[in-house]
Amino acid sequence: MKYILKSIPAWIYTLILGILIGLGIYFFVSFERKVDLPASQILFSGKTYTTSYNLKTKTPIWVLQTLSSNDFLEDHEYKFMANPDLPANLTSYPMDYKSSGYEILNLVTLTKLDDLEPTFYLSNACPQNAQLNQGYWKKVNAYVENLIRKNEKALVLSGPLYLSQETSEKKREIPIIVIGKNEVAVPTHFFKIIATSAKKMEIYVIPNKEIDESTDLDSFRVPICDFERDSGIILPKNIGEYFFLQAPMGELK
Repeated sequence: MKYILKSIPAWIYTLILGILIGLGIYFFVSFERKVDLPASQILFSGKTYTTSYNLKTKTPIWVLQTLSSNDFLEDHEYKFMANPDLPANLTSYPMDYKSSGYEILNLVTLTKLDDLEPTFYLSNACPQNAQLNQGYWKKVNAYVENLIRKNEKALVLSGPLYLSQETSEKKREIPIIVIGKNEVAVPTHFFKIIATSAKKMEIYVIPNKEIDESTDLDSFRVPICDFERDSGIILPKNIGEYFFLQAPMGELK
């Protein structure tokens, strides 16, 4: 036996060793490919919108919607519900909002093209200050709708923000209020971005609190650099012909 092993050329040993190493790498890589990556957000889509949902805050990160002037659907009575496609422990429920003092803000604009039920999943919604919901926010939505009707078509990007505030000790912190058993995070602000077919874009950051309806909407307009810094969202520079990234200078309010 020893004689047989000694008589085998060295290159055979090298070949066998190479094959064994190659097989080891192959099976290791194959195993690695079978391991799913961790997830902290999930995408959901309708016919006109896509929602990026945050599994921690139980609210959207953003909702992107393509809207045309003839797509709008009048206010429709429909009950909000949990998204059945989400794990039960990672979604919000209508009971989380009950007696919380906050209204449910649906970030998806109702259209004639989308199925109604999915647009009322709470994965598209956030807790909003009740006075803001019934007052100034309606002014914001009316402005956006008028802008779209004027330009015929637009992309609208909406979502919550959790911005830092200065404390009495001159430090900055992000105050996170949660509501309900499932701890739905209450945003400090909301953003609304409208990119029209006229190749103009407007960015607004609006605090989640009661606002006097006489307040000029332009006072909440901000530049791209501030928005991206504070939101952690990088705006695409090539979403169709509508995202022509130009915005006036301004400061977050």
